[in-house]
Amino acid sequence: RQSLAPQHQPNLEIRLFSNYPALSIAIFDQDLYVYPYGYGVRGIEAPVFHFYGLTRRGGAFYAEQFERVYRDAVLLGERRAA
Repeated sequence: RQSLAPQHQPNLEIRLFSNYPALSIAIFDQDLYVYPYGYGVRGIEAPVFHFYGLTRRGGAFYAEQFERVYRDAVLLGERRAA
């Protein structure tokens, strides 16, 4: 197990959510990457879709999906109110 250098720790946030993930979404500046989870295959075997711009048609859809999951997720170590 590796540790993240202390100066970079404020830049990383781990959140947990209760739904079953069907894809992974990564956003870096205006670049959005979508990795679908195929049935019975590893993630590296699935295609990667790249969208440039978070307000364009495809990118806007996935950016909204990211925001929904992020909004409903809880920070690692915190508990959701019952």
